Amino acid sequence: MFRKIKNYFSLRKQIKIEILETLCTICLWLERDGRYDRNPYSQYMDGHYQVLKDLSKELRNHKY
Repeated sequence: MFRKIKNYFSLRKQIKIEILETLCTICLWLERDGRYDRNPYSQYMDGHYQVLKDLSKELRNHKY
């Protein structure tokens, strides 16, 4: 029983990390693409990227 609970939380953590990393990639792509088109959202996406990356690093280092 304990193993199932541990696996459940481990899977949830892995999914959260993957979601954050995917969002980071999307924000980074939008930020890089925005520079070439003089997109005003470029800096906005860079801010999102930095925050999401920090959260992802914190989650990867956090132990349950």
